Amino acid sequence: MSENWFSWKRVSPRCWVAADEGGNSLAIACEGEAILVDTKMPGFGAVLRREAEAVCGVPIRTVINTHHHRDHVGGNNAFTPDCVVMMHENGIARVGSLGEKIAEAVKGALIQVSVSDRVERTAVLRELHAFAAVLPAIDSFVPNRIVQRSESLTIGGVGIELIHLGSGHSDNDLIVWIPSENVLHSGDLIFNHAWPYVDRSGGMQSAGWIAGCEKILERCDAETVVVPGHGAVDRREAAARQRDLLLDLRARAEHAVGSGIAREKFLSSALDEYRALGRAERLKPMALGGFWDEAAEASTG
Repeated sequence: MSENWFSWKRVSPRCWVAADEGGNSLAIACEGEAILVDTKMPGFGAVLRREAEAVCGVPIRTVINTHHHRDHVGGNNAFTPDCVVMMHENGIARVGSLGEKIAEAVKGALIQVSVSDRVERTAVLRELHAFAAVLPAIDSFVPNRIVQRSESLTIGGVGIELIHLGSGHSDNDLIVWIPSENVLHSGDLIFNHAWPYVDRSGGMQSAGWIAGCEKILERCDAETVVVPGHGAVDRREAAARQRDLLLDLRARAEHAVGSGIAREKFLSSALDEYRALGRAERLKPMALGGFWDEAAEASTG
């Protein structure tokens, strides 16, 4: 569909994935309505809603945020007026504190889209300018339905399981599992073939993150479609790779702290075996620093 800004990939009879402009979004066509998982970067919500409803053929009535980071909730304002927008309770206040990050993100989006040579950019730029001119109130991004713990739902005849295991990538991660489609959205518990974004201020705990990957593996069979927070759609092996990377980084950080290796030296670790991972320039030092900080904190009791 060349008229779309997002490149949509059908991954099951009822499910489509849109990559880019933030975390992967998953659209699920139900009977008479659609569900959307994650709403991308600020300013793209209206575009995402229009395209998701077109591919599903029914209006979106429910949105699920896998966690609070701006590249997963940035389009919420296009849905909160007339949709149920769900998030784990630990993320609600965190979304409410994103005002400056939302304003900053849309400035970057305007620059990025303005230099694109794609035909669709004119319409997208118009909507981004409208967003930036008004800059919607932060309340319009805050989900209106709290998930307190893991839940099982049926929406439009489709069963959905929301799985919360405590703090992992953040303190409000939700795994979204659609058994009838054999499709699972991991949120940012999985960065597929890329360095993970480590945000200790957002509640990251490596043990819980590893447990989240294990839970994903438990749910998946060889044919399960795994939609990572970032990176290409994959199978269960993506969760295994993420788990193994996290285990290794945690062990290296614990060894470094125990051996008296300074944080700055640890951040300069070559780690050649991971040279193929994407987004290394920005996220590798953030990941190593986060793991070192966690290990240092644990060592002091």
